[in-house]
Amino acid sequence: MGRFAACATLFLMFVVAPGVLRAQEFPHIDELRLSLERGEYEAVSERAESLLDSIESRRGSESLESAQIVDLLLQSRWRSGKSLGPEERALAERALRIWEGADRPSVELVIALSNLGIALRDAGELVESIETFTRALSIREESLGREHPDVGKNLNQLGWTYSLAAEFDLARECYKRGLQIRERRFGPDHAEVAASLNNLAILEKTIGDYSAARQLYSRALTIHESVYGRDHARVATTLSNLANLLCTQGGFAEAQALYERISRIKQVFARRVK
Repeated sequence: MGRFAACATLFLMFVVAPGVLRAQEFPHIDELRLSLERGEYEAVSERAESLLDSIESRRGSESLESAQIVDLLLQSRWRSGKSLGPEERALAERALRIWEGADRPSVELVIALSNLGIALRDAGELVESIETFTRALSIREESLGREHPDVGKNLNQLGWTYSLAAEFDLARECYKRGLQIRERRFGPDHAEVAASLNNLAILEKTIGDYSAARQLYSRALTIHESVYGRDHARVATTLSNLANLLCTQGGFAEAQALYERISRIKQVFARRVK
């Protein structure tokens, strides 16, 4: 029995160790995910670029680890407001190809599809982008259910792309469904709800329904003030959106008051940074 146990242990070491070593070899992947969720986009982008070269030289450009780093790199770039150009598109296509050929959970496949959808949208290929986002949404709904909060994220991306394609009714349908999902899951006064309200307000302003847009921006502002406080950067952003809308409507005096408040918030924020 002693020899059998020793052999069994040795066998398990050879079978299990590669996966364990892989996790230990690239611990920075989990660290990058946490940094991404904290909004440290520039740091994630720089670190991911460095790690990608290292992983590709050790595991190859078609490895799962490579695809994970590519996904994080691309997310860090578009979340920071940067466009995804031809180089990023090629990376997105490569990551998607890797995940499509891997026996892994669908979450990685959805992320890869979303990154590619954004690259296609940034290139102006809206039909292809809509098809890609629709596929990502279908996978997410099938794996998590139609009412999961992550489904709301896919709906927002799809809604934005529909809006750029001037498919405003379809865009509104996506945004409203995403809003309803978040309201049911988080309650009416959550920051995620405010994000959906802001997206819907942008759409209503685009199509000229300024009254609806103002109501949506005002509700988003109330939520942001409650969640973050009156002197937060998120509040300033929402105030700016509302002020710009008021200017469009000719409400210059109201807009000026909001711009002055934005200036005060920036001064408060600058003192806090110091």
